[in-house]
Amino acid sequence: MGLIYRGETRFDLKGAIPVKLPLILYEQEQVACLVQCSQKPRTWSRAGLLEQFAFVDGVGFTTLRKVPINFDENQLIDLDSKPQSFLRFAPVKWLVYRTNISIFEVE
Repeated sequence: MGLIYRGETRFDLKGAIPVKLPLILYEQEQVACLVQCSQKPRTWSRAGLLEQFAFVDGVGFTTLRKVPINFDENQLIDLDSKPQSFLRFAPVKWLVYRTNISIFEVE
């Protein structure tokens, strides 16, 4: 597995908003995602959703897949194999702490 994106995002106290990850996927079939937050309470398990979206002619940007992501689990995600797509992380609405998101290419 090779790291293709690692980002640290600070969500404001008004609530977390989806974050478009600055990477473009080209026909990848699978990626792994790891979300970590050192300040989260122990009782939290769900981090949010990882969304794959793409531009579809005649429709515009559309979501292809939404996968629930848990904290501290290196999760494998099967992707819709479009020629070009993007990822967005939509955190749970109460996540207001500094959060590390890592995406790995699966070979």
